[in-house]
Amino acid sequence: MDGNEDALAETTDVRWLASAAEGFAALAQADRVRLILALGDDELSANHLADIAALSPSAVHEHLAVLAFHGFVSSQRYGDRLFYRVSNPLVSQFILSKLPIPADTRFGHPRGDPKGEGQR
Repeated sequence: MDGNEDALAETTDVRWLASAAEGFAALAQADRVRLILALGDDELSANHLADIAALSPSAVHEHLAVLAFHGFVSSQRYGDRLFYRVSNPLVSQFILSKLPIPADTRFGHPRGDPKGEGQR
């Protein structure tokens, strides 16, 4: 067997495959992908994400809950505020690899600068 066949043989547990499919289904919602791209490699509050992604704070909280459940984002509390980050940078890289836009831009601004105030 080659490497792909070995990997497939190791992952044929139906529960594992179902869980993987559910994770991909969570990413099939455009607003969730938008939030992952907005996070990039930053750590942001839900309200900041709502501003960047042009979504209501309640919608952002709902999407982040789904993304966290599937392990795509994690959170850290600082005082009374909760900040989110992408759990694994490979998730963002995978999404960016599927988009027909340059990988160094996000929402029309230089990467990491959602307000368009200049480059890092």
